Amino acid sequence: MQDNQLVLIDQVIAERQEARAVALPEATAFEVFACECALADEDLSAEEVEAGVVGGGGDGAIDGVYVLLGDTLLAEDSDIFQEDFKASQVAKGTSLRLILVQAKRETSFTETAIDLATSSTRRLLNLVLQPQAVILVDDLVGM
Repeated sequence: MQDNQLVLIDQVIAERQEARAVALPEATAFEVFACECALADEDLSAEEVEAGVVGGGGDGAIDGVYVLLGDTLLAEDSDIFQEDFKASQVAKGTSLRLILVQAKRETSFTETAIDLATSSTRRLLNLVLQPQAVILVDDLVGM
């Protein structure tokens, strides 16, 4: 990314921060902006985008996580997670998409950042592991 692009991005983030009732921490504001850009083709509200931001320490180098069933963003209270939900209620051919966002303010990604995100993704998608056994890479590094 060129210096001019970075300056413009910083200006957009600063304007959005000024428009908020309560400004977000700078790193979080950047992660929200990156997620909004990654999800520009989806029909998500600002609140839905913000809810998927998971950045910070122990994030396994993943800053945003979104799961869409068809065009619907899945959330904790989605019908699909209710005990009485039947898989037959989902139309045949409906896509299930996992969107992971890694946001960096640097001009390029390092191999380490990619390796951390890859390792975290493998653990998250390992159906053999119990949820409490999924420890993200950053958690292990901090131990």
